Amino acid sequence: METTKSISGPSKSYVSKTRIGVLAVSSMGMAALAITPSYAAIASNFSLSNTSVQMLTSLPNLFMMLAGLIIGKLTATKLNLKTLTLSAAILVIIGGFLPLAFHTNFMFLLFCSCLVGLGQGACTNLSQVLISQMLPETERQSTMGLTTTFTNLGGIVFIMGGGQLAATNGWVNNYWIYLFSALILIVILTLVPMHPAAVNAANDQDTGEQIKLNKYVFYCAFWGFCTLLLNNVLNNNISLFVAEEELGATSQAALTSTVSLIGGCYAA
Repeated sequence: METTKSISGPSKSYVSKTRIGVLAVSSMGMAALAITPSYAAIASNFSLSNTSVQMLTSLPNLFMMLAGLIIGKLTATKLNLKTLTLSAAILVIIGGFLPLAFHTNFMFLLFCSCLVGLGQGACTNLSQVLISQMLPETERQSTMGLTTTFTNLGGIVFIMGGGQLAATNGWVNNYWIYLFSALILIVILTLVPMHPAAVNAANDQDTGEQIKLNKYVFYCAFWGFCTLLLNNVLNNNISLFVAEEELGATSQAALTSTVSLIGGCYAA
């Protein structure tokens, strides 16, 4: 019986639930952009320059890189992947909810944004690890493709939802959109397995050999860097541009930010 089970692999129910859980994790990949529609309002409230208010997303990007380094080390240990993923989601929730109670100090808002960036970066890296460790080989490629779609869908929810909330009663309400992160936490808690089924074939096991990256990997990384750089220029400036040119309010700024994300969903 054990031999038959190992050959047949994990059940369809296990694969479906785990896949949904992993895709939910990937939807947190743009959580730090949730506040971008309110840039103009925040700059006006604290009498800040454009450069200063843009630190609300610039600093989280730095902490995303830090999270990548930390997660790379932690996943190599015996720490449970679901525990790490839940911790990452909780960081986003804490960083998103604290400004609802304490929003009179801009430096505190920066601190909260850094927490969001740390959790977001961890989720981005962990989604790939979860795919390789929890899903059978036949499901990995398609799931990795869908992570891009769900990252953009999550970005649409964070930006568009946050902008609409801010338009109702001030920029502080923008932070209520992090309730979406709490929903994702529940999905992770429910669907991501604490003890994954054995999905790796014998030839997938770590042999201890050093992996060599060819030049095409670095080409792709370079163009990916350029694409994200241009995308961040758009997200960081569109709200300020809409306000300065009197093209609309917070909700219109959110709408313009989500257009590029819709294109990202289509491309994926």
